[in-house]
Amino acid sequence: MKVPNNGKNFWWRVCRNILATKENLFKRRCAKDNLCPICDCEVETIDHMLFLCPWANMVWFGCNIKPFGNLQGNASAVKWTDDMVKVLGTNKATEFMGRVAVIAWHIWKGRNDFVFKRGAVNPQRTVDSIRHMEREVSTTHVIPTVQMDNPLNQEETSTWRAPDVGRVKANCDVAFPMPGKKGNAVAML
Repeated sequence: MKVPNNGKNFWWRVCRNILATKENLFKRRCAKDNLCPICDCEVETIDHMLFLCPWANMVWFGCNIKPFGNLQGNASAVKWTDDMVKVLGTNKATEFMGRVAVIAWHIWKGRNDFVFKRGAVNPQRTVDSIRHMEREVSTTHVIPTVQMDNPLNQEETSTWRAPDVGRVKANCDVAFPMPGKKGNAVAML
């Protein structure tokens, strides 16, 4: 499975325990308590927020995956990731962990929408968003570059190519500085 860079970066932050969970914010005296803002019952650790919170469980169930079997105790996402590599082998674990990273990133986004936009958590909407991203990622076409003389030892990059006949690729970006102010939008077909 191809994993977007934001998924890879997110899982790296999970394994480093550097997400701004209530537990981490409370330790730094940036939050008045350390309880999960969604269930308000448990300390919001990374493991609770991504795997053990009831709403996150519904998302994993909706994705037909249950990656948190041994996280019920004191195990961490790092230990669990290491265990998955040992059990599945590197190739299968890479595929599986790619999907886990994408799902976990969407759970994080849903949690942040709840915290910062006061929107209700909606497991089905999150699952639909995950499926949409998985379809989108699986249909992207990246061709590796051919090794040429590289006197500067620059890193190799991938080259974009046009979508298949009958498909359209649209790239867009929007920025709104403040409510009520003018914004900018760019779209390329």
